[in-house]
Amino acid sequence: MTDKAVLDSLLSNPFFTDLKPGMVAELAARGEMREFAAGEDILREGEVSGGAYIVVAGTVTITMLVRGSRVEVAERDAGAFLGEISLLSGVPHTATVAAKTAVRALRISRADCAAVISADTGALLSIIGTLGRRLYRATVPLAYLSFTASALVEGRFDPAILQDIEERQDEIGRFTGIFESMARYVSERTRKLEDTVEERTRHLNREIARRQELEDELRALASVDGLTGINNRRHFLELCEKELDRAQRYDHPLALMMMDVDHFKRINDSYGHAAGDEVLKRLAATCAANLRGPDILGRLGGEEFAVAMPECGIEAADHAAERLRQTLAAVEVPSGQGPISFTISIGVVARNSGEGLAAALERADKAMYAAKQGGRNRVVRG
Repeated sequence: MTDKAVLDSLLSNPFFTDLKPGMVAELAARGEMREFAAGEDILREGEVSGGAYIVVAGTVTITMLVRGSRVEVAERDAGAFLGEISLLSGVPHTATVAAKTAVRALRISRADCAAVISADTGALLSIIGTLGRRLYRATVPLAYLSFTASALVEGRFDPAILQDIEERQDEIGRFTGIFESMARYVSERTRKLEDTVEERTRHLNREIARRQELEDELRALASVDGLTGINNRRHFLELCEKELDRAQRYDHPLALMMMDVDHFKRINDSYGHAAGDEVLKRLAATCAANLRGPDILGRLGGEEFAVAMPECGIEAADHAAERLRQTLAAVEVPSGQGPISFTISIGVVARNSGEGLAAALERADKAMYAAKQGGRNRVVRG
């Protein structure tokens, strides 16, 4: 950015328009060029910086604190004068100015400004005139509106006032226009915000529902056997651990049942794997229908299944296993080659005091293999 561009920025501002070119050049020479990154504060509301800025390049945003929230009130580009009132009077800044883009600005300190213009009566009068015009534009419409409103409320409204107001129609009209524009802006902004909130609420509800469905699916994938719909190995072991901990803590009975389909490979070889899958699904469904509500059924893998039976001793578990064996032996699974009958071998154990789940399941597994070695289609206690 050239020195001429800096001077042009100063001369284009109403505060310096009527100053002598040499005086403006001296202000520019005394000033300090500063760079601000996007998002960086240039002036902060409530602070006294002791100077003002002329924006030479870039764009800034002006915000004010309204009821605890920061509201953007304006946006300015090159040539904007920032903090002029504070520069001239030393009062705190009434707004916060931040760089919207990268900004290059000339800082003029209050001391340098005073040194340059204080000795020149014309310069002082020029700045006083600029301030006076700003004050007039800001206060005259408001004063007339306040006066008229008071007269109406107090019952002393004089129609002659209207004539005086008409003579100042430009000022009142400007104020009224601003007022109406603000009302329209607020109304439109409120409508758009309501529409945005409504749409985002709908989107959020859809997203919540979608995520809930995904979470349900993930939980199912993590805990349910995909073929039979019962607990998979991991989830079955988690549930068994909890029941075993409770039984050990309160010294309550707990039984475990391990079962395996007899000659399952023959079923797959003779009828096909699809028929073998149907056998496993029917086994799981029959078990679920014949076990108690608190019992935990799971598929450990392949044709091997297990049941945890809380509050159940070895005698009751043995009877339940025998009933289940007989029920499954009577099941027939349809296939393209005729109905399929199958049997199961079951091992049953009761928990031992202080025994962990792995050890208890190992005993049940050994009992199940003893049932197979003993001729299959039977129940063996471990």
